Amino acid sequence: MKKAVSLFLALFMVLALFPAQRVNAEYHSGDTCPKCGQEDAIKVEACDETQHYYYCTACGYGARRDFGKQVFDWGLGEQGVIEYWLQGDFTDYTQQDALFYVQDKIIELDQMLKQAVDAEDEEEKQRIEHAIVAASFLENLITRFWNDAAYLYPDFTEEHYGGGATCGTAGICDGCEGSYTVSHEWEWVVDTEPTCGKTGLKHERCVNCGDTRNETSIDATGKHTWEWVVDEEATCGKAGVKHQKCKDCDAVRNQNTSIDPTGDHRWDWIVDQEPTCAPGISHEECKYCHQKRNENTEVPATQEHQWTWVIDKEPTCTTAGVKHEKCVNCGAVQNQDTEIEPAHNWVFTEFGWKGNETDGYTGTNAKFKCSGCGLLGFNYVGKALLDVTVTEPTCKDKGYTTYTATVGGDWSLDGQDHTDSKIALYTDPDPAKHNYQTIIDKEPTCAPGIEHEECSVCHQKRNEDTEIPATQEHQWTWVTDEEATCGKEGKKHEKCSVCEAIRSENTVIGKTPHEWGEPVFSFAEDGTAIGVQTCRNDPEHTKTETAEVINEPELTLPVETTDGKYVYTVTVTIDGKDYTGTIVVEIPHAGDEITYSYDGGPATWTEGTGKSVELRFVRSENDDITYSAFTGLNVDGVDVAEKYYALTKGSAVVTLSADFLGTLSAGDHTIRANFTDGSAEAVLTVKVEEPEVPATGVNDPRALYTWLLTLSLVSAAAALDHRKKIRG
Repeated sequence: MKKAVSLFLALFMVLALFPAQRVNAEYHSGDTCPKCGQEDAIKVEACDETQHYYYCTACGYGARRDFGKQVFDWGLGEQGVIEYWLQGDFTDYTQQDALFYVQDKIIELDQMLKQAVDAEDEEEKQRIEHAIVAASFLENLITRFWNDAAYLYPDFTEEHYGGGATCGTAGICDGCEGSYTVSHEWEWVVDTEPTCGKTGLKHERCVNCGDTRNETSIDATGKHTWEWVVDEEATCGKAGVKHQKCKDCDAVRNQNTSIDPTGDHRWDWIVDQEPTCAPGISHEECKYCHQKRNENTEVPATQEHQWTWVIDKEPTCTTAGVKHEKCVNCGAVQNQDTEIEPAHNWVFTEFGWKGNETDGYTGTNAKFKCSGCGLLGFNYVGKALLDVTVTEPTCKDKGYTTYTATVGGDWSLDGQDHTDSKIALYTDPDPAKHNYQTIIDKEPTCAPGIEHEECSVCHQKRNEDTEIPATQEHQWTWVTDEEATCGKEGKKHEKCSVCEAIRSENTVIGKTPHEWGEPVFSFAEDGTAIGVQTCRNDPEHTKTETAEVINEPELTLPVETTDGKYVYTVTVTIDGKDYTGTIVVEIPHAGDEITYSYDGGPATWTEGTGKSVELRFVRSENDDITYSAFTGLNVDGVDVAEKYYALTKGSAVVTLSADFLGTLSAGDHTIRANFTDGSAEAVLTVKVEEPEVPATGVNDPRALYTWLLTLSLVSAAAALDHRKKIRG
């Protein structure tokens, strides 16, 4: 199959590279169809030296005659053609690789066609157009029939193809140009695999269009999938434990199944002494039972000895010394009693310079002295080895030359580095050699800056107060000098935020509009409710409108030491806007200045009259609350039930019933009216009406007295009985 595709790719390249020639084919456009007999029905799709493709416009009959095998007659063979035209072996190409290759070639042909059109080369244009037709046909074959080798070399075919037809959408056949559809090709797709105790799920899916149907359950397998789980590993001398567990439903069985001891020790090497440049020591030990073997096994050294010389005896000028080598890692020694040759112990003393400050220096000797025998030694540094540095004079300082000598390493008798310097060849200062530098005294911003030049050596100045051009525009911002209000204009000016320059002084700020706050409600002196608005910009500006009380006030009575209050709900309309609020009127509680009192003359009641007694109590201030503040009545310290008196407005008017009064004895009684924040008292005098003495015709006064006494006792007994009934 892949070789067949490679052949088509080869044919495509042949088409693209050779001019088109008419093949003496079996049929031509307008011929009669050999299958249905329809005249003038044959249509040729492509016709060149490698292929002839035609079909019937009536019945769809079509055939493609492939002349590609003629290429092999050139003697190249199939593989030779591929390598010659395609420059590679395509036998391992995938379908996608083949498509990419053909599509890239079509893009190249499109570019070649544009060049031929621009060049007005008609012959080249026709050749490339034939190649594009052939390449496009080849692309279609690879796309649809990669795995259908039988289609690539047919004598003819009647199968529809191309046109984008699917299972549910009709397409136009690329061969016969007739309309056709593709049937669904169903395959089962498992969505959820069944397990031992759980059903699975599957459905059918069309491999062509992806439609689905028949979502169906899959019966549970009823079979556990057992796998062993090790609970405790077996060791060399100890049995292990395991059980089986279903990997699907977690069911378990064969718990505590024994695992035979392995009988094999698990040997691990234990290092007792780490190796360095000397061997280490190790042994093997079982990780489970800790049995040991191969004790004191040598571990090879991991590195070389790190030898360093250790001086046992220092040498002198005439006597040899002694030294040995010692490993810094393991302490091993070697080369004991190695002789150190006698040597002077040189000590540096000074440099001896040759020359002077006037003429300069041409060299120097580094002088050494042996600390043992006093012998002198020298290291000479010639002129060529001196480091010479010339410092030019300035406007202030002299010039000079610095000579530096260095002795060190193998050139030094003591092996140490020694350095010394000399200065000579002084020259006078040169006043003309100022080193002027620009010094900025004031940075430029939106205002010019100031600078001067100054010598960095002697600090002489020149070009002082030189102006530096401004680098930016002023950054103006408004500053308020005096705030404007609703009754007064304000003032402002502009100030640069960078250089603080000022302009536009005394600019007027217009008056602000009134900004009225919420109205505050109160009662005017005449008792009218008013709402007063105050301007937030100027508290001296106010405006007053008459308000309306819209309901009865809510009364909170004073109690003992706490004041009471009236709360009035009011409304007002100002500038077309309605406002609602409250006015609170305080009611002081009774005390030294505010009291309750009895308002009336002496109160008396005569027994037997059947009349009631009216007592009026008043409040020295806010008497309108007296009625509401009344809480109860008592006589001589005893509370009186409400059924024995009536309370009416007009301050607080208490009317005692005759029934109650009839229970009182003759004489004075204290009547106390109680209120929420105080009380008031009145004295009620109860009198007994004297009866008329009837004419008896008896002149004996003792008889009269006896009769009066009897009458009094009877009356007293009757009154006592009546009082008990009332109070009971």
